Amino acid sequence: MGNPHLRTPAMDSLARDGVAFQHAYCCNPVCVPSRVGMFTGHYPHESGIFLNSHHPTRELERMPWLGRVFAGAGYETHYYGKWHLLVAPWQKWIHGFRDLVIPRGRSKDERVAELCGRAFARKHARPFLVVASLVNPHNVCELARKTPLPEADIGPPPPLNSCPPLPANFSVPDDEPSAIREAHRESWKRYPTVGWTEADWRQYLWGYFRLVEHVDGIIGRILDALKASGHAQDTVVVFTSDHGEGMAEHGWNQKQVFYEPVARVPLIISTPDGKNKGKVNDELLVNTGVDMMPTLSELTGVQLPGGAQRFPGRSIAGTLSGTDHAMEGQYVVSESEFGGFVDRNWTHESRAYGRMIRTARFKYVAYSRGRIKESLVDIQSDHGEMVNLAADGRFADELRRHRGILEEWVARTRDDFPALRLLA
Repeated sequence: MGNPHLRTPAMDSLARDGVAFQHAYCCNPVCVPSRVGMFTGHYPHESGIFLNSHHPTRELERMPWLGRVFAGAGYETHYYGKWHLLVAPWQKWIHGFRDLVIPRGRSKDERVAELCGRAFARKHARPFLVVASLVNPHNVCELARKTPLPEADIGPPPPLNSCPPLPANFSVPDDEPSAIREAHRESWKRYPTVGWTEADWRQYLWGYFRLVEHVDGIIGRILDALKASGHAQDTVVVFTSDHGEGMAEHGWNQKQVFYEPVARVPLIISTPDGKNKGKVNDELLVNTGVDMMPTLSELTGVQLPGGAQRFPGRSIAGTLSGTDHAMEGQYVVSESEFGGFVDRNWTHESRAYGRMIRTARFKYVAYSRGRIKESLVDIQSDHGEMVNLAADGRFADELRRHRGILEEWVARTRDDFPALRLLA
């Protein structure tokens, strides 16, 4: 998409063959809650999962898991790679993936490519659903901690003048919601960037791009295996991620916040009919957590239990076939929590719970604690999210409108977000 600091031929080929959605957001910018959302079609507050450290809930057993829905429709169901879905791999009656392999040790992503190739090459009497769950570029976490990478060997960084520059929005915005820097200070093991020099940040960006290129090679192997099997012409391919990476914007690395590089995720969908092939869709707002299952249901004809009306998301399959949807009137919601790993004194009652509302023009964020609890950003004119308009009287009507959207959504989805009474 124009980044001059890396090459991604496999991802580029997916974009040429499919539709790339520019406004796709995860339902929670943390691995486990985001993945649970994608594989159940429900929000984190519905499953009760907000953090990687949360324990399985009874609600997870009752939810309609993607693998189980497709297996019930007669599909072979395969899952290879990183799990992070809280239900145990052996609980196949819950998640529904009959052929499940979670590789151990180094070269896990390479092993996923091998397993996918074998699955594609088999003779299939029934349609198949294959999940290739790749780890990288998640090793950027270890890169930031300056510890050995458990997966890819990218080598030492080059001289500083060969590293990517700092982003234009590297500095922390004025009037940023207070909970963000509170969590940054308290969670120094996960966000070890206090005291980093410009060289540290630029070498970290260089390493992140190398990890992206590494996993692009793995994706290429999977796509080549699909083509070699003869099934590429009748297979829907979806490419996305559970969350993004801070990428030094606002001095942030890793995840959890609602800034664009963290909460906004890649989403490319390629269908066999090739309609809208190569289109970049910047008109539709997508929630990859709750919209994924209704979309796959419509694309395949697999019926969702109770019907699509029982799911909070909606299908975007019409956009793939040529029916565009304007962003006007749409919004997507993401949820987050700065929990006990930040500060053991942050009890359940005092933790920082956050919600994000993204509309056509604005992004509204509210947290349950902190001196500054809200932000309102004109995302169309302020791409770097540097100006908080929440206290600007000229935008008072927009602030009230977005508060109202959040209040309506909380009531409709039975969310117990505790901040609404604090913002009135």
